[in-house]
Amino acid sequence: MTLYYRKYDSYKEYVKHQSSKLDKMLKKKNKSTQKVRPECFFKRVRYFQSNLEKFCPYMVEGKLLCLGARTGAEVKAFMRLGFKDSIGIDLNPGKDNPYVIKGDFHNMPFKDSSFNNVFTNSLDHIFDIRKLSREVNRVLVNGGKLIMEISHFLDFNREGRKKQLESGKIYESFCFDDFKDIENGFKEFKLKHTEEFQGKKIMVVFENIK
Repeated sequence: MTLYYRKYDSYKEYVKHQSSKLDKMLKKKNKSTQKVRPECFFKRVRYFQSNLEKFCPYMVEGKLLCLGARTGAEVKAFMRLGFKDSIGIDLNPGKDNPYVIKGDFHNMPFKDSSFNNVFTNSLDHIFDIRKLSREVNRVLVNGGKLIMEISHFLDFNREGRKKQLESGKIYESFCFDDFKDIENGFKEFKLKHTEEFQGKKIMVVFENIK
């Protein structure tokens, strides 16, 4: 596999760095940080609802978990789309978040086979693709669906992205050369569907094969 990770001195450093992003974004007041500000929450919900509706036909009824959900706009969007029993997990969900609990998606505080669906658009913030795959497989029921929105794939300069990872100037911690690398990383899953949208992202649906 040709995978590229940001170099951290330890896993503890990775967690600390990724946890700091929300607080730093909230301190700034510019266009790039509006998506996490409380007053913009329902605007983000509508944005996610519009995008996530196309995922629903590939999902199964039941409980849904959103990984790296931050303030929880995607969780609320899925609720509006009919997945009432939805929850998110994030290293830093902010204060008094009704949609997202604090936790690490590499080591989730849930029992085996707790969810029917898992969604994430945070693949570019992972520490270890194999660890993530095993953990998502653990919390999914047999035949459960893993749905991923993957950006930074169709439009970015890979050499530039790798240099950014090495420089430490971004919060993203992971990128790859080819989608086959992602398939190989999620060994516990079988690819069911891929679809390009918005010109720079792909929707991916995996089914676990316990």
